[in-house]
Amino acid sequence: MIALWIILGLIVLIWLLLMIPLRIFLHYEEDFDFRIKYGTITVFDSTKERPENKPDSTEKQKKSSDGIGKLLDFLGLSEISSIANAKHSVSSLGIVGTLQAVFSAVRQLFSRIFRLVRKGRFKKFRLSILVGDQDSGDAALQYGKVCAVAFPLLSLVKNVIHFSEQQVDIRCDYSLEETLVRFDGQLNYRPWHFVCFAMGLFVNYIKNSAKKENSHE
Repeated sequence: MIALWIILGLIVLIWLLLMIPLRIFLHYEEDFDFRIKYGTITVFDSTKERPENKPDSTEKQKKSSDGIGKLLDFLGLSEISSIANAKHSVSSLGIVGTLQAVFSAVRQLFSRIFRLVRKGRFKKFRLSILVGDQDSGDAALQYGKVCAVAFPLLSLVKNVIHFSEQQVDIRCDYSLEETLVRFDGQLNYRPWHFVCFAMGLFVNYIKNSAKKENSHE
């Protein structure tokens, strides 16, 4: 009975951890910055100073190349994960068959990413664009171009991601000599969205691995 209560407690704990919001804070004014927070814990902050990147040695470059190959293999793009895999795929499937396999894997991957993106919710979306130019006529022309691009794009984004708050201010300011853009956003997810995404990739990876083993037999 005690073991059952422990198992139930672990299940509840995991469920609570998966329900804690994962918040992505976006900011753009002169540079683009973002922070990722899990509950109250800051997972990543692009505004923090990073050490200068030192040139990689040959060994580090090789490890990086191997890591990219494993990542491509996990994403279902095993045909292009290495030169050896590409040659084997072309010899067994032909160039057309290899391209079709890569296209199918890319299409499936983008479909999964699109479904993941749709799970997000903008708790805050504040966009301010003040169009300005040294010449008032050019400023008015730029304002029309910005509106022609911005509003259809915002409509497209709203069809993909849910908005809890939206503030869009696009104006032409003839007193400005250049256009000023500012954006502040907060995009919320639940960790279980990413867990489901990773599990889908893992299941697909297992299926592809099984197919490869059967083809080699």
